[in-house]
Amino acid sequence: MTSLNRLLSRIKNERGAYMVFFAILIPILFGCAGLAVDLGNGFARHARLQKAADAAVLAAAYVYDKDDVTDLKTVAHTYLEANLYADTAMRDNYKIDKITKRVYGDGTDETKGVLLSLYVSQNVDTTFMRILGLQKIPVSVEATARLVPDSPITGDPGVFGFTMVAGYSGPVDNPGVLNKNAIYINSDNVYIHGKIHSNGPISIDHNNSGDKRSVFIEKGAFSSSAKTDLELWSNRRIVDWEHEDNTGPKDNGFYNNDTMLRPRDPPNRNDPFIYNPPPGHQDPGLWVHFNRFGYYDGTSQGQDVLASNTYVDKINIAMEKDNSSVEKVYQYVEKYRNEFSPTGGLYRKDESSCKSGEESIYLDTDGHYDSAGSGSGFSENHKQYKIIITDGDITVNRENCNTSWTNMTIISLHGNVNVYANEMHDRFKAIIYAPNGCVRYYHKVAFEGSIVAKHIWSNVWNCSFYWNPFQFGDHGESGDSGSSGTTGSGGVKQVKLHSNEDKDYSGIEISI
Repeated sequence: MTSLNRLLSRIKNERGAYMVFFAILIPILFGCAGLAVDLGNGFARHARLQKAADAAVLAAAYVYDKDDVTDLKTVAHTYLEANLYADTAMRDNYKIDKITKRVYGDGTDETKGVLLSLYVSQNVDTTFMRILGLQKIPVSVEATARLVPDSPITGDPGVFGFTMVAGYSGPVDNPGVLNKNAIYINSDNVYIHGKIHSNGPISIDHNNSGDKRSVFIEKGAFSSSAKTDLELWSNRRIVDWEHEDNTGPKDNGFYNNDTMLRPRDPPNRNDPFIYNPPPGHQDPGLWVHFNRFGYYDGTSQGQDVLASNTYVDKINIAMEKDNSSVEKVYQYVEKYRNEFSPTGGLYRKDESSCKSGEESIYLDTDGHYDSAGSGSGFSENHKQYKIIITDGDITVNRENCNTSWTNMTIISLHGNVNVYANEMHDRFKAIIYAPNGCVRYYHKVAFEGSIVAKHIWSNVWNCSFYWNPFQFGDHGESGDSGSSGTTGSGGVKQVKLHSNEDKDYSGIEISI
């Protein structure tokens, strides 16, 4: 037998062994591929759940009150559902395992700091791993927020003591036109933390989405210069049976404070049907039903915000030297104008040109604050400016901001401000001032800072606004990188995400 014949004979004899080997190997290969797919899906779900838990624990921290913790889990559920809304499987399948707190130091004094931790878990369905009998992959996350209930804000922030101040004070005219309203919100699932003031009418596209209020604010945090709901809420409609069918035993919380235009007619009038109706045919009268803010109270409807309980004098937001409300804004702009452009004209120095310790700035104003001004606006791509001060319109895009900044300062003295910018960490953080124009917030991340403008418009769904003055005017632009809001007891607190482990806090974890 030749060598070739011996080789062919050997291959033929071993063919069966190779077939057995591949028969064993193929399921292993498919199992590994399935494991990779299912684990990849599990990691993606874990990241999404972590992001939702981070948002939920921050929101819960804002309503934390050591004497009343009933709202915490409700708020956490609300924000988890909002952030998981696009993924039905995740939204309907998560579980809050527990919410705990740890107190700074020996655990006895909450004014020194509290850590709130939210534990959330979920079972993720597998696809390929089912073949091996593994139906679900458990996923769990922990998110922690740090709050200091009584941290003082240095100095008086003036108009920036509010999350929003809207200066327009014209009469109710057209709910769908921005320049006829002080505040215009045409989206759902919006939560505004911190104080809000409006000199004039407010338009909200929807009163509710399903059985949930569209726009929530903090209890007692709203003021307006309108004396009645008819002067304050511009988006309204005349209702009769709609009011009748949604109050009383069928009350869902949105119709309790409608304004009556005409009461039910008495039964002794001449028309036998309208004024003396047969059973089941009453005259309900006429009512005005408003789309309005709701104070968050842990329920899906909250409590109606009424103009009669919130009236204060108008806040003057005009850029005037003797206007105490904007004194720090005036001093701030004058400081940079006198330093870089005392005679007017454009001065700019972007982030890439700055040395260590320098601030990037775009400045174009002639200092004529009571007139239109000769300076232009701002719309530059691919250059980053921490401070933008102009006479004209400002458009802030993603390329204009740096995620390492504490915040931006954006001032348009005679124009509008449009924000399409990138987030700084988990939020877009800025002080924005446009006393003669509109601030339009388009970006789909939470806002932190203060917005003061003639008109304020937001069309971002599932968005929160948080107050932080960033110590404006006290120490340049420095400030805590956390966020601020009001506690249940009316104090000021700093809230921000924190490491899950911190040896400075008590090892005693108290379930809430």
